[in-house]
Amino acid sequence: MYRIRVLFIVSVLSILASCSIASQHEGNSADMFSNHDDITSQGSSQDALFDTFGAVYTLFEGEPKIFSNIEYSYVPVPDKEVSLYYAGFANTWKEIAEETGYSESELRSINPHVLEQADGSLIADPNYSSDGALDILLELNYHLPDTACQKVYVELPEVTDEDDNGNVYILPAALDEHAAIVFAEALEFLFHTQYNMTYRPCEESSDGAYYTLPGARFATMTDFQNYLYSILTPEFANYYLDEQTVAGYTYRRFFAGDNDALCMERYAGTMGRRNLVGATYTEPKVQPDGKIVFGMLALFVKGKYEEFSKNIIDSAEALDSAYYMPICLVADGSGGWRVDSFEYVDMVRY
Repeated sequence: MYRIRVLFIVSVLSILASCSIASQHEGNSADMFSNHDDITSQGSSQDALFDTFGAVYTLFEGEPKIFSNIEYSYVPVPDKEVSLYYAGFANTWKEIAEETGYSESELRSINPHVLEQADGSLIADPNYSSDGALDILLELNYHLPDTACQKVYVELPEVTDEDDNGNVYILPAALDEHAAIVFAEALEFLFHTQYNMTYRPCEESSDGAYYTLPGARFATMTDFQNYLYSILTPEFANYYLDEQTVAGYTYRRFFAGDNDALCMERYAGTMGRRNLVGATYTEPKVQPDGKIVFGMLALFVKGKYEEFSKNIIDSAEALDSAYYMPICLVADGSGGWRVDSFEYVDMVRY
């Protein structure tokens, strides 16, 4: 179920369906997702990854940070407790319990504002939520994890648009080279899908679509499709390539124009809450079936955005909630990885 209200498509610059969390909740979720196997020995050299379509990768040390509106810079994620909410795609108590390790009874008891329909699906109580947003609380006092992270610079030297020829992404340090690069590329793709909306240089046509021009990373729809299938699972790639209907409007994000030119629908993404100040991760774990599972935590401050934007409140002090999105990397059968479904937090981009 695609939920537009999920908070991971955002307007501030700088992922999953049905992957279970292997560690079980045992009362204190400061330890939730904390155990992990060594992942660094898996994967392969970037020389054998895939057609990189002009990208050059640099991996280096880094740490997750949040945006400080007071200092107008990035500062370390504070060591504190916040309210933890669920932001995955599961939509029944049973599915959410399986993904997170919390019991169904525990989830029900702390979410009286969530109503269960006859088919088991969940909706927000209209007396609680005026906009229908379904905020499912996992824990009121969740201690933010101190997860080691790394950065991946996705450099695109052949792209002629100076604003679109490279980005740096933060991600867990436990991911090996191949997993890190594939995940960074997935973030790079989602940045263009959800926020930037286009690969540049491009031009807008009379029908409102954008057509890539010479100097863009992908000259043709065929190249773009091959790229997606090299970093995403087929099901996830097809989700973005197939026709979509949102709020009664049917569109296709990407399609072939004349001479197989890559065309992008203007309605490619939806902006979200503006008081997002950063993101961090839980520790990745290797599952019995070989999948790598971890969580992305989108970090939000309390208070009105106007106060935050005017430097009235400090982001480190006001940080009060995290939204958990499960992420899964699947072995591709040849020593590498593919990314399964997830949404995007733009604050993992620096």
